[in-house]
Amino acid sequence: KIGKDGVVTLLGIDGTLMLRVPLMEAEYGKKLDPLPRFIEMLPYTNVGSYRVKSSVDGVERLYFYRRVTGRPLVVAIGLGEAEALSAWRSSAQTYVAGSLAFLLVIALLAYLTLHELHKRTALNRTLRESEAALAEAQRLSQTGSWRLDLATMRGQWSHEMYRLLGID
Repeated sequence: KIGKDGVVTLLGIDGTLMLRVPLMEAEYGKKLDPLPRFIEMLPYTNVGSYRVKSSVDGVERLYFYRRVTGRPLVVAIGLGEAEALSAWRSSAQTYVAGSLAFLLVIALLAYLTLHELHKRTALNRTLRESEAALAEAQRLSQTGSWRLDLATMRGQWSHEMYRLLGID
């Protein structure tokens, strides 16, 4: 399939148009002006490809050519660039959209993580201030405090309790 913008041409090695599909019979037997790029490459290679705007109908195409062995002829196939690359462009757009969505999710997770870290930092600061205020209140009132974890049977005394009992 060559698509709606595709062409198949048969040219002489001097650039003379012999046949073209879609048909352009009025141009048959005439040298193309400007000459296709592959004409200057024929002394070096018999096959190749290039991208150019057609001098005949102005359509951007990807051209692939091959010299006919034993004949002064070249077969060239031109695929409309937009058609030829449409599947790739569609895939590329899908991948870009997916990548952007993934990056947005990562950015959102990073924001939420930083927000949580800021909240925890503020809570830790508040807890330290509260512990310092409690220690100061116990010192001023000369009272201590203690607690016992019944599950582990481990106790914890405040610094003021140690001081009041004379234990350092």
